[in-house]
Amino acid sequence: MKKLILRVGLLLMVIISTLSCSKKNDDDRNWSEELKNSVWAGIYQLTSGAYRGEQPFSVEFNADGSVQWSDITCTRPASQWAAVGDTLTITFPNSTTVTSILSGDRLTKFVSGPGAGLVINEASRAALVTEEKLVNAQWAGTQGSFALTFDFIPGGKVTYKKGGEPGVTVPYTIAGAGIRISRNYTPGGGKDYSVLLENGSVFKGLDTFVFGLPPETTYTSFTVAKQ
Repeated sequence: MKKLILRVGLLLMVIISTLSCSKKNDDDRNWSEELKNSVWAGIYQLTSGAYRGEQPFSVEFNADGSVQWSDITCTRPASQWAAVGDTLTITFPNSTTVTSILSGDRLTKFVSGPGAGLVINEASRAALVTEEKLVNAQWAGTQGSFALTFDFIPGGKVTYKKGGEPGVTVPYTIAGAGIRISRNYTPGGGKDYSVLLENGSVFKGLDTFVFGLPPETTYTSFTVAKQ
């Protein structure tokens, strides 16, 4: 019995020591340097407007303290970033802020300042998309109740196929940790933005489709994974 108690005690000491070292290492990280030229991606929601559901975004923290924000609308400056300890603050052009806590390769505990107009649900460290990460692989998943596939072609093009529709080959553009696809129809058209998550194996995106007179816009989330 004494030997068992001794073994349990030693095991607890090892666990406590390991956790203490991990906490110390995380506390010692110099985030103001580590975040420079890094890319992060995640999911956010607007607090006003026609669509308030989840949508993807990516953000680039430049070495000069500026921020590049990409989503389905466009890629644009988001003013400044600063890290004090493990607290990250992003300041937008209208002087509103979003703060979060840096924890390993994830951002947590988001707080949106008054007038920010958005709520960030999740974000993790990502990487800039390159063509090499996309081609020579089948990407398949779902958009709503429909099957969805992406087949990337060298030269910045992708064959996009949803459900039983014939595939259409269109250009795509790289924007941060994601890609933007535009599809033009007569009448109407659609565009997507999706970010590459989970070590480059899964795209999570939002599709918008405009159709009809007067025009109406539908919004549908989608996920495709590398096969």
